Amino acid sequence: LLGGTSNHFDRQALEQVGGWDPFNVTEDADLGLRLSRAGYRIGVIDPPTYEEAPVALKQWVGQRSRWIKGFIQTFGVFSRSPAKNLQNMGAVNWLSANLLIGGSVLSALFHGPLALLLGGLVLLAGRSVPGIAYGLFLGGYLTHIASGLLAMNRFSLRQISGLLTAPLYWPLQSLSAAKAVRELYENPYFWDKTEHGVTKQNLSRKLLRPN
Repeated sequence: LLGGTSNHFDRQALEQVGGWDPFNVTEDADLGLRLSRAGYRIGVIDPPTYEEAPVALKQWVGQRSRWIKGFIQTFGVFSRSPAKNLQNMGAVNWLSANLLIGGSVLSALFHGPLALLLGGLVLLAGRSVPGIAYGLFLGGYLTHIASGLLAMNRFSLRQISGLLTAPLYWPLQSLSAAKAVRELYENPYFWDKTEHGVTKQNLSRKLLRPN
């Protein structure tokens, strides 16, 4: 898939696969699959991009719901020709695409309810919880923490605390997924825009504030 921040394309390749889909709210995901299906490979450049993450819950839910809605749109279009996609992309790429796109949607839909169910069973006296449930949740959290630590090029208390507390907001993905499903039915092409420049605005206010 493609990240939506800094994409660079060969124009001929972009035109060959049909260009951007103006109706898909995660057009980079859709385009990444079409490029792979056409036999192109996608690489990563070294220079970093500085993307501002949402700083408020409403903004976060809006952004995440747009992503989930776009993944549902992308997966629906991609699944129209499974045999052709398998032939063009190869088994590994085809399976990876299905697991990433479809799995992201399913995990967002069910993580919250299953987490609440597991928590409820733990709190209710006399209710036993299968060991595999503990293993799946703990394994997922530890994998997330380990991958985050390996990706860091420098360590700080703020980064470590953010990484360790990340699982606390994962169940909120289900709230975003519910919003995405509702919007997909009522307003499928609505683009819930994320507010940007908040950090810059706050910094400017601090610099202009009198001592």
